[in-house]
Amino acid sequence: MSTDDLQAAYESALVEWRKKGYDEEPPADPERRGYPRVRFVRGRGDLPFAPGVYALDVCAGGIAFCSRQPLRRDDRVDIVVDDEAPASVRVIDCQFSDFDPDTMATHYRINCAVEDESAGMQLFLHVLRYDGMDMRLFQQSGP
Repeated sequence: MSTDDLQAAYESALVEWRKKGYDEEPPADPERRGYPRVRFVRGRGDLPFAPGVYALDVCAGGIAFCSRQPLRRDDRVDIVVDDEAPASVRVIDCQFSDFDPDTMATHYRINCAVEDESAGMQLFLHVLRYDGMDMRLFQQSGP
């Protein structure tokens, strides 16, 4: 897919996502984030990656997800949607999110950056195309 085709598909997906009623947050700081971020609403737009892992938001520059397993800054993670090629992301930070007394599980918010924005656009499109189905998270070894 050419860069222009990818950009057009990304813009079209944002329009469709808005129609579904999901929240969109415009870039807060254009120098830090060049693309709008789409937030997923729990109970309606959860995107489970693996047991205890779900997406919080995604944009062409990265993704944030909640996990029971903390990750370290600069860890590398591959996100696979269905059978698409993995998107490699780098952990920017990991923050304590909450503790669920019912399951005794601690959750962490993990913010990741995609090194290549075209790969980020493709990840975004894959997430939307498969509506969060069959998504997996793999931690790479070493930073």
